[in-house]
Amino acid sequence: MKKLFALLTACFLSACSASTEPLDDRTYQLQNAMNEAQITISFNPAELRYAGKSAVNRYFGTYKADDNKLTLGPAGVTMMMGPQELMQAEQNYLQSLAKVVSFERKGDELTLKTADGQKLVFRQINETNEDAQTETNADGETNETVPPEMNADGEVNEAGLSETNE
Repeated sequence: MKKLFALLTACFLSACSASTEPLDDRTYQLQNAMNEAQITISFNPAELRYAGKSAVNRYFGTYKADDNKLTLGPAGVTMMMGPQELMQAEQNYLQSLAKVVSFERKGDELTLKTADGQKLVFRQINETNEDAQTETNADGETNETVPPEMNADGEVNEAGLSETNE
């Protein structure tokens, strides 16, 4: 009877504990962004890199994940200017990103949690980052960018198109 009780208790505790799915090659959009900024993040677990768009600029860096603990290395950021409200949203987001200590991913939702208790809630916007990426420009138009074609040697030709021999 004691063994059965211990087994049931262990099953109950494991079912109630917080579990999270691992990070993968998906792109997520921030749901609680300041000034309705379009902010994204994606992770490349094979190279332990993260990248995204932070309202106006693109950013990138490395990360370490252990269970649900997450450490993001310093972000490199492009240096374009944009509308003041988007620049403010970008600055706030990048400051919060530097404080991330853990994550939780369930289904199409990713939550990054900071050391000071802030939650950055993202929702998946694509399945994987294998081929095309979608981005929204300052006018709110969606553009799809596709990586340039490569020749047999793995080099991109001048026009960005694959060469064919006839």
